[in-house]
Amino acid sequence: MVTARIGDTALAREGHAPRGHGLWLMVALLIGGPGLFVTMQAAPIPSNTQPSPSLDTFIALVRGRTPQTARVLVAGNPPALVFYRATYLLYPRTVYAAFPTDYAHGGSAPPTAWPSLRRLARQDGADYVLLWSLPVARSGAMVIRPAEGSGALVRMRVRP
Repeated sequence: MVTARIGDTALAREGHAPRGHGLWLMVALLIGGPGLFVTMQAAPIPSNTQPSPSLDTFIALVRGRTPQTARVLVAGNPPALVFYRATYLLYPRTVYAAFPTDYAHGGSAPPTAWPSLRRLARQDGADYVLLWSLPVARSGAMVIRPAEGSGALVRMRVRP
């Protein structure tokens, strides 16, 4: 006679105790143990994720000077913070990131030059390039030049 009880992981035969609980525990530890170990050793999220008020003020200026249909390439430092903040505050404008924004690369911008940013803007079809906290010698029609020099908005030439 074979019986099964709710909650048992194995069928119990008459006269035999259920087995296999120790094996299932061992399998669960082998599967979940490495992930638990990595989680315990993970570095905390950097504390510099608060946007500065000057960044929000600058993006508000950009919002006022660009049409709602504008396409904006964002090149800022730190890349992830500036890109996501611009995406949120410039909606419904289309915003593109010039640098990777994942956790591994989002902390600081790589060294870059204006020709590579201009090439990327042309590839994306961007109307404007938003620069924040980047030492880049730029050329083009400057739309916004803040007094503190932290950011700039450059209008790209429209090609027919």
